[in-house]
Amino acid sequence: MPGPSRPVVLVPYNFTWPGSFAGLRDEIAGACGDLLAGIEHVGSTAVPGLAAKPVIDLMPILRRFEDGPACAEALGPLGYDYLGEYGIPGRQFFTKNEARTGTRIANVHMYERGHDEAIAHLAFRDYLRAHDDWRDRYESLKRELAARFPGDVEAYAEAKTEFVKEVVALGLAEAGSGHLYRRAR
Repeated sequence: MPGPSRPVVLVPYNFTWPGSFAGLRDEIAGACGDLLAGIEHVGSTAVPGLAAKPVIDLMPILRRFEDGPACAEALGPLGYDYLGEYGIPGRQFFTKNEARTGTRIANVHMYERGHDEAIAHLAFRDYLRAHDDWRDRYESLKRELAARFPGDVEAYAEAKTEFVKEVVALGLAEAGSGHLYRRAR
């Protein structure tokens, strides 16, 4: 499942990230067309003011899960590597690396509309966007864990799990247990 670990490199929030997302979003939308209901910017690069690994996380929303392989076929020639569910049932996962350097530039987490993981991504992002105190607590945790696991992005991610679950629960409660996300997306 997961491949070789990558180093954990956090950088300050970069105001170019929304533009990078927009370019990648348009590329994915152009390739997958009507198979998608929308594409969201998720992860730390989607939260203004939050330090992050400089990798854009995108979440295309499939109309039907079964259409993921058709998107994979369309995205492959654009440099997206398809990794299947990659450990999360119901997800179609892709990565994209910069062609010249091989540096990871995007992770693509594709879910069917209404999938619990998609709702959790949105609840997490939106709660951190709306609550600077929680955003700052998350950044402090990320910095502490990056120092503890500088060469192991999987251990770094795993160590954030309990905090992420807490924020998702707060976000879902604030959004009416996710019903807002199920209807709107």
